[in-house]
Amino acid sequence: LDLSDNPSLAQACLMAALCPNKFPALQYLPVRHPGLKTLSGVCAALAAARVQPQSLDLSHNSLRVTAPGATRCVWPSALRSLNLSFAG
Repeated sequence: LDLSDNPSLAQACLMAALCPNKFPALQYLPVRHPGLKTLSGVCAALAAARVQPQSLDLSHNSLRVTAPGATRCVWPSALRSLNLSFAG
């Protein structure tokens, strides 16, 4: 599943695209260039969809630091590789 180069993809759309419980064996998830804004939004979408990728590529997004007091990001336990190059 490759959700890259999807400029209208936001947190809510990411949750819908991941189709909760439909990708239990997903190992690699590239989400390059979609215009995601926060890491906590990505974490929430992965948790809601029950997706446990081993490798997640969030490079080339305009990610910003989550505001103080916001929900803390808890990454999937299976995650071994996280690419954040050019994501800030």
